[in-house]
Amino acid sequence: MKSILLTVIAVASIFSIATAQTSRYVDPNATSNGNGSSWANAFNNLQDVINASGSSSFDNICIAEGALYLGSTITHNVRIYGGYKIGTKTQTGFTVLDGQNTRRVISITGGLSSDTRLGRLIIQNGKQYNAGGIYVENSTPIFRNLIFHNNTASGANGKGGGLYVKQSSLELTNILYTENTSNSNGGAIYIENSYPVITNVTLTNNYENEKFNKIHLNRL
Repeated sequence: MKSILLTVIAVASIFSIATAQTSRYVDPNATSNGNGSSWANAFNNLQDVINASGSSSFDNICIAEGALYLGSTITHNVRIYGGYKIGTKTQTGFTVLDGQNTRRVISITGGLSSDTRLGRLIIQNGKQYNAGGIYVENSTPIFRNLIFHNNTASGANGKGGGLYVKQSSLELTNILYTENTSNSNGGAIYIENSYPVITNVTLTNNYENEKFNKIHLNRL
């Protein structure tokens, strides 16, 4: 078991969207939950649109700028992109996914492939025994242009305040981790028996057991 400290400079980039069978839309400010077929008929709940997406092929989920407050579980391949200007196909900012300090923000499990992708999202205020922000197990997703802020692995031996990666080979590109904490290891990221590709990742004021800016690597 060993710990490594990694600090690199983030470089902004555009997360291009590949063509998928279906694009579905989410508007955090929608007053009712639609079927996601257009911005005018958008979902207002991320888990609902994930559940509605096909499990045999990936969907693009496009989320308008704003904030969503429910934790989500991804069990089939989807591509989730935030920061859209409502009514357009243009990403002008980020979308906030907020755990309200009561739940994990996203769980990704079930042997998912690189057709599961996240981009232009702020993952914040997640709280769970392990992995307050995002938990990934037995999967190979791609994360680009994300911000992990103020997520907590709250258990007595909690690991991976921002991100916990287990038996996975994900890609992390252009990611900022700031003010994430764990009571044990990996204030920013905890990596267990995994081989992620990490490019342009910045760590700022993350804590593991009162230490700064930590990525913890645990491999057998």
